[in-house]
Amino acid sequence: MTSERRPTVLIIDDDSIARLLAREALEQSGWSVEEAENGRLGVEAFVHHPPDLVLLDIMMPEMDGFAVCLELRRLPGGTHTPILIMTGLEDYPSITQAYDAGATDFIVKPINGLLLGHRARYMLRAGQAMQELRDSQAKLVQARDAALEGARLKSEFLATISHEIRTPMNGIIGMNEWLLGTELTTEQRECADMIKQSAAALLDIMTDILDFSKLDAGRVIPDRIELSLQTVVDESVAPFQERITQKGLCLRREIAPDIPDRLRGDAARLSRLLKVLLSNAVKFTERGEIRLEVGPVPDSSTQGDRGSPKHFGRIRFTLIDTGIGIDEGAAKRLFQPFVQADGSNRRKYGGAGLGLALARQLVELMGGTIEFESTPGKGSRFWFDLPFAEAGGVTAVDADLPRVLVFDTDVLSRTVIVSTLSKFSCVVETAGNPEEFVSKCTGTRWALWLADSYLLDHTEIPACVRTWIETAPPIPVIGLGQGRARPAGAIRIDRYLAKPVTVEALKAAVAPWLAAVLPT
Repeated sequence: MTSERRPTVLIIDDDSIARLLAREALEQSGWSVEEAENGRLGVEAFVHHPPDLVLLDIMMPEMDGFAVCLELRRLPGGTHTPILIMTGLEDYPSITQAYDAGATDFIVKPINGLLLGHRARYMLRAGQAMQELRDSQAKLVQARDAALEGARLKSEFLATISHEIRTPMNGIIGMNEWLLGTELTTEQRECADMIKQSAAALLDIMTDILDFSKLDAGRVIPDRIELSLQTVVDESVAPFQERITQKGLCLRREIAPDIPDRLRGDAARLSRLLKVLLSNAVKFTERGEIRLEVGPVPDSSTQGDRGSPKHFGRIRFTLIDTGIGIDEGAAKRLFQPFVQADGSNRRKYGGAGLGLALARQLVELMGGTIEFESTPGKGSRFWFDLPFAEAGGVTAVDADLPRVLVFDTDVLSRTVIVSTLSKFSCVVETAGNPEEFVSKCTGTRWALWLADSYLLDHTEIPACVRTWIETAPPIPVIGLGQGRARPAGAIRIDRYLAKPVTVEALKAAVAPWLAAVLPT
């Protein structure tokens, strides 16, 4: 042994001759040896002076080697200490039991001194290597946790600073709009117009940073509301019309006739996504055209029946431009945040390099995929596929999620409830009046109802609806308000939740029912 500290071995054996032979062999190999004549003393010796290796006999009175091994493995310092079992029982069941008890390896009696020295040296080196590996893993875990915490703090900082900058920017833009409405000289108006353009550009950058930080921190829940696809497309294109006209570009847009206009999805984030891609297309295209196409995903096997309000399928949005294109080197890092195709300080095109990173996050948030292809000097083609349902239908993302109906005429109460339930993996629908509640309560496999208890007791339920409620699988109902004497024939309420509803109380109330039906 060449190390400065002699490694220590603890020999636990009730046979004094066996201990003596093992001691001589190990001391000649450079080990420092401790002895214990039975299992109980061996455990005590291990606790007081943890060794580098344990040499353990199996057949001992009171506490055999299997029991000692199990006990050592339970000790704080014994989890990874190498344990070499000595056995005269060279049979499969005994060896298997030794390994099951936590033994590292075994050696057969009578002990060969030379073999024991080599085996002990090997186990020591293997144990040291494993310890170094465990230390490295611990350091990697610490580094990972530190990196995640750094990323979280970065996202929080970006969100905070972006929000703080938006406030004075709104003041600048508002006052500049007021200034443009007054009588100005030609030179003054030109200056005010430049302020307007610069402020709008800065506000767009702040919006990108704020949106990216929220998405990066996982604080965004996609909406599932009814939308008009044509309206979303028109409103997304409108802010770029003036710039497109100034550059002499041609903008074409086409929505396939087999795509329904009324869909359910996240209108705000779909519009944001289209604007990100349109902004890039307009920025990097100097001549030619930009084309926006909306149609079904080619060869999609998930299309629903157009005559029914069920799942429609995935829709492909494609944006094609005749701009500068993207070279192969830039393409590999295109969706990375804060990265631009031209990262030099002499680049022609500005921007924070967040657009496509934000686009990818938005697409993934809505359960879709995004891809692109490009030829330098000829243009680019970006496309993304998203799941949608026709109005009243269920998206592919929602299909297996529990559904919750919230019935309350109080807008503020509904907002708190919907916001809290969005933290669970469920689909929430609301009813703001009795007629809407009656129309929604049948025909859906509800996991839970939350309803104002007074409204629930005093809403007239048609006979056909009441029959459906009574014959359908039982629906848990949480009444919002205090329990009181209830009219005959009222809908069963399983639990009451006092108003005003707090977030923590609501979470505690709904968790038992939603946890039972959440997808695993």
